[in-house]
Amino acid sequence: MRHRIRIRLFTYFIGLVGINLTYGQEPFVCTGDFYLSQSMGIVDGFSNLFRVEVDSITQEIIFTPLEATNEHIFNAMGYRVTDNFIYGLDPVELNLLRIDASGKTSVLRHLDELDVRVGYYGADIFPTGDFMVMIGALNNTDVHLVVINLTNPAYPTEIIPLTQGSTGGIPGTRIVDIAFDPLTRNLYGVDIINYRLVKINLSSGVIQDNLYPISDVHANIAALFFDAFGNLFGYGATGSGGSNFGMFRINKVSGQLTFATFGPSTGGVDGCSCPFNISMQKTVSPEATTPCSDVFYVFHIANGSQSRQVDIGLEDFLPNGFVIEEIVYNPYSSRIVEGIGSNHLLIDQLEIPSGQDSIVIRVNVGNNAPGTYGNLAHLNNLPENLGISRLSDNPQTLRNDAHDSTYVTIEPPVFSFEEVDGICAGDSIILKASLAGASYLWQDGSMDSFLLVVSPGMYSVTATTACDTYTATTTIREHSISIEFLPQKIEVALGDMIVLEPVINNSGMELIYDWQAPQENLLSCLDCENPSVRPLINSQYELNVTNEYGCSALSTLSIQVIINRDIYMANIFSPNNDGVNDFFFVQSPGSFNIKYFQIFDRWGNKVYESNDSLSNIPSEGWDGTSKGKIMDKGVYLWTAVIEFLDGLETQHSGSVTLIR
Repeated sequence: MRHRIRIRLFTYFIGLVGINLTYGQEPFVCTGDFYLSQSMGIVDGFSNLFRVEVDSITQEIIFTPLEATNEHIFNAMGYRVTDNFIYGLDPVELNLLRIDASGKTSVLRHLDELDVRVGYYGADIFPTGDFMVMIGALNNTDVHLVVINLTNPAYPTEIIPLTQGSTGGIPGTRIVDIAFDPLTRNLYGVDIINYRLVKINLSSGVIQDNLYPISDVHANIAALFFDAFGNLFGYGATGSGGSNFGMFRINKVSGQLTFATFGPSTGGVDGCSCPFNISMQKTVSPEATTPCSDVFYVFHIANGSQSRQVDIGLEDFLPNGFVIEEIVYNPYSSRIVEGIGSNHLLIDQLEIPSGQDSIVIRVNVGNNAPGTYGNLAHLNNLPENLGISRLSDNPQTLRNDAHDSTYVTIEPPVFSFEEVDGICAGDSIILKASLAGASYLWQDGSMDSFLLVVSPGMYSVTATTACDTYTATTTIREHSISIEFLPQKIEVALGDMIVLEPVINNSGMELIYDWQAPQENLLSCLDCENPSVRPLINSQYELNVTNEYGCSALSTLSIQVIINRDIYMANIFSPNNDGVNDFFFVQSPGSFNIKYFQIFDRWGNKVYESNDSLSNIPSEGWDGTSKGKIMDKGVYLWTAVIEFLDGLETQHSGSVTLIR
């Protein structure tokens, strides 16, 4: 143990006196590559450094090892733009390491001030290269940041405690790797406990874990990478304890993680990248077109080198038969050597400031045969530390190599109208003709790409392109629909139920019914053909019917309610069980509710009473008895209160003679 302490002290002393430790180490060339370390074991283990690439055949991630072998475990890595080395930490020995382009490591200093109980597995270097930031976790919870000053040969450190910025009892975060955005310099991480993107405030130590929602894709992100365009990527496993590993795209606006492609399983990993380079993305719009039409190529250039780059060249040999017609946009100071009238774009003496911008050209694809046409553009004459030349990148893919062309598909010209079923009576439609780069001539002489149609018939248009002439014809039919009620006005007695029976004149087959009534629950159904109704007042009903072509008709029906409040009472009855006139009961044109019905003898004694009975039902009347006793013949008095269906109540009274 004493021997190990002497070595650490000696290493620390070397750092203090500023001895150059880069001797024998070869710096990286910053070309935008992603790098990933993988540890072979903690006890007597070591780490290897890999370049993260995309297999040109399988389109999956592969790890290409750097040539040197190591005797150190290193993790918590970051790429330093000022000297083009990767810096990392030996998480066991707590030594600060520097890794070169071959993968060889050198020890810079033992970081005595680090807490041996804390795990340090994620880091990055600030875009200016001045300091390195590591994140430490204790008991699976992030506890502090370690800031290492890389400009001082003693590599002094500062500890910044971490706090969560959210409320509501959200558990602590666990961030395995962190990365600085090269454009905004914001510090990002992915919380693998809550599966969400977070920002970390470097000055306050606050983890802003409430800026983004939990991602739909649950991923244990072990390594983070930025490219020159500020796009964020992660490498790790899907889900908790997942066995599927691969690359993820991470949206900095929505926080959403999207699985991109599979890759090798890993353990004890960390990642970093060098986004401080010049990169170019090439896109085309539209991606599918027809012969002799125009497309737009966009060369999106990002300069993350943090300095103006001069005398850069841009060259693109477009497919044969393509012709550059216009340089639509070029914000850079440059010289156009070749372009308009050919398929060769050559721009030199480009001055590219820090930041991002684009060059846009308009290209005619010519009379090429249907198929897919692709190619790459080149940036050349870059500084040696940025790799001298750069191929264009198709941003729709993860790969960025000599096979990553930007493709446009030329499709056979199929000229026809948008499908139209027909026209509804009294309506209008628009016929649209669409063929890229064409001029039009309709049968009525108009030259627009569309025609307003107000009546059925046959319509045709001729489209002319630089390649050929095409004609399309279509027949527009009329779809009619109407409603009739027979009759238009119906009379119904209060209390009666009727069925509504509209007559539909329709050119189609399927119909959709939509009834409207003045009050809810009056109609037995609102979407059927023949609803029933028991109306209480004069009212109007509306029917809207639509056929399968979208044509509709509207009609109304008036119902007048005839109200008869007359009641009829016999003045004599004979309850002798002969089946004739055996009951004294309330009779009426309609069936109404009798709230109460009472019978009295001539001395005023109540001999009969019924409540809530119905009219016109003999058995609910008086049978000439009282409490089971047959009443004497004679004159009796009666009174009744009638409740009609519309709620009106009337009182009636009179006399009846009982005979035997």
